[in-house]
Amino acid sequence: EVAEGGRGDSRMNNEARDLTGGSNADSLLAITRSGFKVMKGFHREKHGDCMVLSVDDDPINQMVVENLLSPEGYKVEQALSGSEALEFLHKASSLPDVILLDIMMPDMSGYEVCQEIRRRYSSVSIPIIMVSAKGHPEHVMRGLEAGSVDYVKKPFHRQELLSRVRAQIRNRE
Repeated sequence: EVAEGGRGDSRMNNEARDLTGGSNADSLLAITRSGFKVMKGFHREKHGDCMVLSVDDDPINQMVVENLLSPEGYKVEQALSGSEALEFLHKASSLPDVILLDIMMPDMSGYEVCQEIRRRYSSVSIPIIMVSAKGHPEHVMRGLEAGSVDYVKKPFHRQELLSRVRAQIRNRE
């Protein structure tokens, strides 16, 4: 869905105005070198509730996140690997409102996944919270430098993780 055209193309400018000025909250407009590109919107903008993508290769950790967030009204989607998370983002009709991302996974590290998400979705800022047993300052710094907005050490306190997810959603409002 790319509207190509030069700067003087009034038809393209009208299309861009229609995309940004209307009530179409389920798409974002990104300006690229080749023109305008309609990007996916966030889940909350389309559906009203919040979606969290949990990326962790450990099914028990996935269950803990599901049991923590679902009763609070969050829709939790799960990916068991970095490549599965990237595939989910590609195929989903809307972007998750927050991503919880483990660092130690078999196919790609959380750092690599975070950098790839930032590369692919550079025009939008998906809040990524790294969740890892690695808690040394250099791991936290590396996670933040890879593009995460927060870092939580495992095992985490349930209320702390819930508060951090809420804070990221509130920061996007």
